[in-house]
Amino acid sequence: MPSRPTRRRCAGDGAAAARLVTSGSLAREEKLRDFALDAPPATVMALPPTDRLAVLRLRHEFTVEELRPLSGADLVRTAVDEAWYSPKVLAALTPAEVEVTGGVAMLRVERAGDAVPVRLVLRQEFGAWRIDLGELARGSDGPLEAALRERAAQAGVDLETAMKWAIEDTSGHLVDKDLWRPLVAGAG
Repeated sequence: MPSRPTRRRCAGDGAAAARLVTSGSLAREEKLRDFALDAPPATVMALPPTDRLAVLRLRHEFTVEELRPLSGADLVRTAVDEAWYSPKVLAALTPAEVEVTGGVAMLRVERAGDAVPVRLVLRQEFGAWRIDLGELARGSDGPLEAALRERAAQAGVDLETAMKWAIEDTSGHLVDKDLWRPLVAGAG
């Protein structure tokens, strides 16, 4: 077993991606699924920006019948296979610095030599280094919110509209339902 995380690529290979994340990450995906199914608008609005966007994206992409049976691994696999997040952007990241403390590694990454304001945390789990998606989300909240607020200000719209546009931009199709309502009728 390596003492430091090794670089592996799984762009477009959702099954490989699901094997590279922590068990806590898979549980987090299931919690976000449950929020998409049942959480009222106020609960979703109170989520950190990355989680809020994830819940709205799940509501955009799935019906109740499609989403309910999906496991955390299924959700990671789908997000990677369907390229919900730009593989070109992720492929352009290169590790710049690794700090290992026990079973936790913090990676600072760069894109074209410039520091990226997102931290990657890996944890040793089941004898392998795995990405902690919860830590990635928390490290992405600030940059995501700043980007959405800038887009909203430039267009003269509210933050929720900018978030809807981000979902449309990355999904390739228009948001055609109220993403703030839970998928389960009568929930929330």
